[in-house]
This record gives sequence, C-alpha cells and structure tokens, in this order.
Amino acid sequence: MTVMPSLREQVGPTIRRVRLEREQNLKELAGDAGVSYQGLSNIELGTKNTTVDTLDRIFDALGVEPVLALEEDRDLQFIRSTWNMLDESAKHALLVAVENARARYLRDRDAEAV
Repeated sequence: MTVMPSLREQVGPTIRRVRLEREQNLKELAGDAGVSYQGLSNIELGTKNTTVDTLDRIFDALGVEPVLALEEDRDLQFIRSTWNMLDESAKHALLVAVENARARYLRDRDAEAV
C-alpha cells in the first residue's frame, strides 16, 4: 500500500519547483509574498507548519493556483513511479512513441502555418 505524503510534505516541494521554474530566489519570493526568508525556506523544506493565508500569499506571488500546482506535482510523481516500474525495452519503446508523436505534431503545426 502506497502512503500518500502529507499536504505539508507536498506543498513545500511544489513551491520550490514553481519558484525555480520562474528563476526566482528565496529572498525575492519571500519579499513578494510578505514572509520571512527563513520562514519560506522552512515551508519549502516541509519543516514548518504555516497558515492557509500565508500559502495564499506565496502562491499569489508565484502567480499560480495552489490546487493546479499540487495536481501537477501529483501527476509528475505518478509518471515517475510508473516509469520506474518499466523495463528498459518498454522505456525505449515509450520514448520512441513520444518522439514520433512530437515529430507528427511539429509537422502538422508547421503545415498549418503555411
């Protein structure tokens, strides 16, 4: 049976992932969200409980909906765990299929642009 991580364990890494995607450092996000640098660091590490209001300010400063960001991380976790269950030949076949689908998409997109 798989044990789901607690919300606190999920929120911190999600904030960190989004912050890094936006190339924002801790100090910038802390200032934008009105929280302390150390407080934000502890939230990202999952070592500090915080209020919903604080999380609202952080996600607002990041410009993302918290539910969507958490959902994306759950999807990524599922993809990683599924990938890890595949043998090497299945991984290769999947990568080939994805690359072929990408090539078809780009070809069709370019054809529509003409």
